Amino acid sequence: MTASSRIGIREVEAAVAARFGLTRDQIRGLDRTRAVARPRQIAMFLARELTGQSLPRIGMHFARDHTTVLYAARKIARLIAADAAVAGAVQGCRELLARKNNLPPSVSHAGKPASRHLPPPMALRSAGKSSAGAFASRPHGGRKPAIGS
Repeated sequence: MTASSRIGIREVEAAVAARFGLTRDQIRGLDRTRAVARPRQIAMFLARELTGQSLPRIGMHFARDHTTVLYAARKIARLIAADAAVAGAVQGCRELLARKNNLPPSVSHAGKPASRHLPPPMALRSAGKSSAGAFASRPHGGRKPAIGS
């Protein structure tokens, strides 16, 4: 059994909640304040990185859409590189998970950076084009034709 298969979304959620002094209900709740939203994003990031579960499955657990999970994972990955406080908080959650699951800290994650789990950003965005521009050449201006027309 690998380290990643022993860690579930609930364990990640519980560790992040404990690290930030929140309840699991607060992590899954509707509160959008930064004090709750940032730990929720960290939990989604770690769930994606450590469990190998799909974006829709993680989203279902947190009562969010899979695109919200993708946004959270990308945002936390960016913040880890740019903000030492966020990197420290994420590492603290990883260490807490490692202790709770009797794993050495070096194998507390799947061994891959989170960016390998995430699909690349849309090619249109990286090229600086808006998504509307890609469909402007359609005779109906990018909209789907109405039924019966």
